[in-house]
Amino acid sequence: MRDYRDFGADLVRKAALRGADGADAYVVQRRTCRVRVRMGEVESLEEAGTEGVGLRVFRNGATALVHTTDLSPNSLDRLLDDALQLASVTDADPCNRLPERVNGPGVSRSLGIFDPAVCGIATERKVEMLSEMEEVGRAFDPRINNSNGAWWEDAVERVTLANSVGFVGQFDHSRVGMGVSLVAEQDGVKQTDTWSSAARSLAAVEPPADIGRKAAERVIRKLGARPVSTQTVPVVFDPVVAEDLLGILVGTLNGMAIFRRNSFLVGKLGQRIGNRHINIVDDGIRAGGLGTRPFDGEGVPTRRTEVIREGVLRSYLCDTYTAGKLHLPCTGNASRTYDVAPGVGPTNFYLEPGAVDPGEIIRSVDRGLLVTRLYWVGTNLASGDYSRGAEGIWIEHGSLTHPVQEVTIAGNVLDMLQRIEVVGSDLEFRGTVASPTLLLSNLVLSGH
Repeated sequence: MRDYRDFGADLVRKAALRGADGADAYVVQRRTCRVRVRMGEVESLEEAGTEGVGLRVFRNGATALVHTTDLSPNSLDRLLDDALQLASVTDADPCNRLPERVNGPGVSRSLGIFDPAVCGIATERKVEMLSEMEEVGRAFDPRINNSNGAWWEDAVERVTLANSVGFVGQFDHSRVGMGVSLVAEQDGVKQTDTWSSAARSLAAVEPPADIGRKAAERVIRKLGARPVSTQTVPVVFDPVVAEDLLGILVGTLNGMAIFRRNSFLVGKLGQRIGNRHINIVDDGIRAGGLGTRPFDGEGVPTRRTEVIREGVLRSYLCDTYTAGKLHLPCTGNASRTYDVAPGVGPTNFYLEPGAVDPGEIIRSVDRGLLVTRLYWVGTNLASGDYSRGAEGIWIEHGSLTHPVQEVTIAGNVLDMLQRIEVVGSDLEFRGTVASPTLLLSNLVLSGH
């Protein structure tokens, strides 16, 4: 991939010469591959390459973003004109600005986010791994009689950013992921479930056989599912479900949601919003993290931000614009690509693990539900009201008994945060948001 640092710096210099008060150029070079296999046959194979630049200019308090995949001199000349013209007809806002100049060069830190070997994985090998994953899953139990397919995705990307306050930075990153979805049937009733794994390198992804086995275990344990009566009981969220709860918090901690007052966390900085067991971090420098990067979409160095410590809200997540609106520090959470303006997004957002094994958590519950999957979104981010369809496994006297479906979990997210009594030790990142197993006391299950 090309080194576009001089290119980006030159583009922002030209913007300044044409009258911009400030500018940044964001260049992305990306190569991706997607493969899908079903019942041992390749269903699809897609390979693509992208190269584009987004130019953001500031003029008299207004800002505009234009982008192109044509990097020829004539195209870039038009890009500069278009950017300044758009800025001239855009409303001004004093918070439209570049971040303050950062001391030191904008170079990639050694964060374990790029594996050059990803570029060299042969297509044949990808198909072999997917076929193995599906075969292991289908052979696990005779009741697994179909597959929705196994999939592979990889991407290698180089990001270059230059701005008119002296920042020039570049980094490479990679990502590999694969998974499988299986179908099982018992007494004429079909169930489906999936498992997947993703990491920065192939070596860090779960082996195909393990992924296939876990998908099989998850779908088999759903056979014979039945509803339960409406009741109030302890509920255990497995890591996949707990991750969903953390995802709601990401949206409500977003500086733009706070500024627009579309969050139940408005005005709660410094207040206790959850149980003392809760410690939530957004860590942009976590080695090998899927959200790790040396700098954010505006050139601000990423960092480790304590969002909630012992249940107390310590920080919102802000880019430069929302930090200005809220009169708070920028947390290095600007997220963008070349054709989308910066907005607030998480890096590696997670609830720190506790010391309790998930099996011990199950054994501590006399009667309750282990939730393994949620359906349809029913959360009001402004009020925190929460209602989700759910399925899982019933717990009696500390043992998993029978699968459960067609129940609804209802409550309020702030109340749920207070009800987190135990945090498991099983934190594992499968994306940019992660959580260990959680035990919540006395949630309402609406059933039959």
